[in-house]
Amino acid sequence: MPKTADKNMGSHPLKNWAYELAQRFSGSEELQKIFHQEILSHSAGRGLVLDVGGGTGLYRLTCPPAWKYQSLDCDRAKIYGFKQRHPQERAIQGSATHLPMADKTFDLCLMIFIAHHLSPADLQAALREITRVLRQNGRLFLADPVWNPANWRGRCLWALDQGAYKKTAAELSGLIGGIMEIVEERSMRILHDYKFFWCRRRT
Repeated sequence: MPKTADKNMGSHPLKNWAYELAQRFSGSEELQKIFHQEILSHSAGRGLVLDVGGGTGLYRLTCPPAWKYQSLDCDRAKIYGFKQRHPQERAIQGSATHLPMADKTFDLCLMIFIAHHLSPADLQAALREITRVLRQNGRLFLADPVWNPANWRGRCLWALDQGAYKKTAAELSGLIGGIMEIVEERSMRILHDYKFFWCRRRT
């Protein structure tokens, strides 16, 4: 059974504070607005969302309020931080490579700033799992910073980042495209270079 957050788990305020400070320093507030518009433009009506690696819930509000939301993270401290911020929402402790959910459950999956924490093999394992839990017409929105040695601001941020598996834009696109169909792909720079992908199950 998946582990859900509970009120008795020990808090880790310093760890979560440092995590959120790093996110904000790298432009998370501006990115939240961009992701909100991006997701709104691709979402209609109601549905069920899974945020893979949802952390402390910084990107919860990017989803339409009418959509039912679930967060999954492997870090117990981040789940606690999520429940502090969103006490009515469901948070599950688990691995992206072994999602504790049934097949064809979700209309939308999010994977925001997780890919650089996963080895190429683990990223593709996670994408296979996302494909499994997405409904037939479901979509994945994946966003991640990409390695560009010509961007000195990005190099500084990478030096502080805990992700051990930075990937170039071409590498990330190739890994995703090996498992799912990429419907839309965009690039932008806010200190880091970022890639955004909309993906769906292969037909």
